Amino acid sequence: MAVVFLEQNLGLYVITGLTLLGLLCRLAVNRRCRRLMRQSENLNATKDKQLKNWKKQFEELSDIGNGIRHTGSYLEKCFRRCRTLGLTLRAWRRLAVLATVLSLLGGLGMGAAAWLLHLDYRYVILYGASGVVLGCAGILFRILFDNAGKEAQTLECLAERFEEQLLPRIQRSRALRGGERSPKPVQPPVTLGPEEEKILEDVFREYLT
Repeated sequence: MAVVFLEQNLGLYVITGLTLLGLLCRLAVNRRCRRLMRQSENLNATKDKQLKNWKKQFEELSDIGNGIRHTGSYLEKCFRRCRTLGLTLRAWRRLAVLATVLSLLGGLGMGAAAWLLHLDYRYVILYGASGVVLGCAGILFRILFDNAGKEAQTLECLAERFEEQLLPRIQRSRALRGGERSPKPVQPPVTLGPEEEKILEDVFREYLT
């Protein structure tokens, strides 16, 4: 069974599929980051459900106590829960790394299996070289797509737009509510001089008589 599997080059399709899976995972992460940056251009008109929830929670938490002190920390926590196609972005990145490792080790392992099964040396070279090449391709994809850098750029962009679009309005509303709750200033007592008191006495005397 293993001999047929190796001689028909089925293992080559497996490690190629793993490399493509890693590529698709990295594309999914970058696509989600680009969508978040595009949808955050106008937070009031965004159609992204997760971004709407983050905006709503940000506004609600800003009304409690002193509000959110660090916008970046808040968005970083939200970003950890960000999902695309049912998986978090961190899970997609880990899956891409796992696919790259499996394609490299799978190729080398099948090359070793071909040698142990005394197959033609061409199968040993084919699987070993394919594992190394496709593993290096996965590493190259990681460098080119730079998912971690893209996520950091997205976080920075979101923090800047939250502060520009939401914070001024929240601060204005807090100031208005604070002005309504503050007590009205008490007028200081008026002190009259001797001449003014005499004039008032004359007025009262004329009024009473």
